[in-house]
Amino acid sequence: MMTTILQVVALVAIILGTFFSVVGIVGMVRLPDVYARLHATGKVGVFGVVLLLIGAVGWTPLGWVRELLLIVLLMVSGPVTA
Repeated sequence: MMTTILQVVALVAIILGTFFSVVGIVGMVRLPDVYARLHATGKVGVFGVVLLLIGAVGWTPLGWVRELLLIVLLMVSGPVTA
């Protein structure tokens, strides 16, 4: 029962992460200004990758410490790189 719940959470996180990544790509193509493009790819890219990593944690919980460390590093360095 618990693995089914984790798999559903992982699938939802993967779908949302993919959605945010696609929105970032569309923003990169459609927005007129360089600063607006950077904002779209920076903010949405971090959310997309973090949600994909959360999905990976839910799907394969073997390396959850490493993946949670990656999430923390992305949240810290994301605003600086954007």
